[in-house]
Amino acid sequence: MSSCLRVANFSYLKNDSIQNATEGCNGETEWTDELYSSTQTRIVLLVFVNGPICLITLIGNSLVIIAVTVTRKLQVATNFYIVSLSVADLIIGVVAATFHIHNTVHGHPLVTENYGSCLFYWIALISIFCASVFNLLALSIDRYIAVMKPLHYHNIMTWKARTGLLVLVWLVACGLGSLQLFGLCYPQQFLKTGECSVMDIFDHYSVGHFFITPVFISLVCIIVMYGLVFRAARRQTQRISAVQPMMTIEQRKQNVFLGTMKAVKTLSIILGCLLICWLPMILIMWLTIIIGNTGLDPKIFFTLVYTLPFTNSAVNPIVYAYRDKVFRKSFYSIFCKICRKQGQDNNILAHRQSSRVSRNTVGHISQIELDTICSRVS
Repeated sequence: MSSCLRVANFSYLKNDSIQNATEGCNGETEWTDELYSSTQTRIVLLVFVNGPICLITLIGNSLVIIAVTVTRKLQVATNFYIVSLSVADLIIGVVAATFHIHNTVHGHPLVTENYGSCLFYWIALISIFCASVFNLLALSIDRYIAVMKPLHYHNIMTWKARTGLLVLVWLVACGLGSLQLFGLCYPQQFLKTGECSVMDIFDHYSVGHFFITPVFISLVCIIVMYGLVFRAARRQTQRISAVQPMMTIEQRKQNVFLGTMKAVKTLSIILGCLLICWLPMILIMWLTIIIGNTGLDPKIFFTLVYTLPFTNSAVNPIVYAYRDKVFRKSFYSIFCKICRKQGQDNNILAHRQSSRVSRNTVGHISQIELDTICSRVS
């Protein structure tokens, strides 16, 4: 049997007993942790960590998908990558909400009692994680071609090419998740502890080769391509400013500076979020595979390995959509429609419950104010 090193074990039995957190399939190294043993700790994690992350992920990515669906101006080629990314992140949010909130409230995982359920959970989660990163890679490829080959962009990135690229993204992601089956540990360790930990289920080399390595390579490619895009955009901005003789020197400097700073800010947010959310997990898991126990405090380990990648799914809608004025306008329009519908329902309910004129008047005033705000947005 292959040596299967457990990277992290934060799944606890119903009696809230202390469980081993790092142990080989043959029972080699052990250290214990009581992360979920305290009800107060679980409530704090739910209220301040898992709950907000899952809520932002679900709302943000749902808004992106709805906005592109109902807004004609947003139905452009590049936004289909963002929709695909939002679908992956939305699924991650649902999985995170189901798994982590259940862990937090009950102190034990949702899928402990069934080996097949645990296996399916981790294959699905690894596949969706890969899909999220690969969608970012596909988006960076599209922007790279748009900037580096502007005259040939429409000939290269046709509708069929974009569709094929997105299909390839999901096929490769699902394939990498399924390849984990070649590194299965025997179920004896799972049946012994009843704990659903990724490296109790899969061999650590399988996780390293078919999950950590592809994600790391994708991040490197994204960083390189965005670096080239920024350099090309900066040069293009300088050329455009040089052929505007009607502008003064100070105006040209200000124009170039503002364009450059906007590109720097956007790229810095994109790359910063990717690095902050993914590199700690990649480095820690590789160190754990190579040297075994990293000696990290279990709470820090949990935050770095599990929480940060989920956080990236919440940040993605903000970075790729909320900074776009058309997206923001569409979001406001969606909220206004929801609030207007709710306001109309409240007015009808108030009218039925009370015949007093004052209450109806207040309802109509608030509705008029809401209509005024929404008319300004639209």
